[in-house]
Amino acid sequence: MTAQWKDESSWSRNDVERTPKTWCFATEGLRIIVTRHRDYAPTDWVLRVHPSGIVGEQVLPVDINDAKARALKIVREALERALEELP
Repeated sequence: MTAQWKDESSWSRNDVERTPKTWCFATEGLRIIVTRHRDYAPTDWVLRVHPSGIVGEQVLPVDINDAKARALKIVREALERALEELP
């Protein structure tokens, strides 16, 4: 399955550079967001997942395609661990 990522970037009126900075992959019950954030290094991508509770885990400072692939791997591993804990 190929992940369908959507650019959800937003900019202020004064932003000159409009390079995508927020990508989202959504299913019915899950949103995976890979984004840049001013509180982190400009080369870092931040992973946020809703509603699973994985929030603010830094993704390695790599290009966006590697960051998206890493984000899916992190989420898949977290979900597998969570499923193993169920009776």
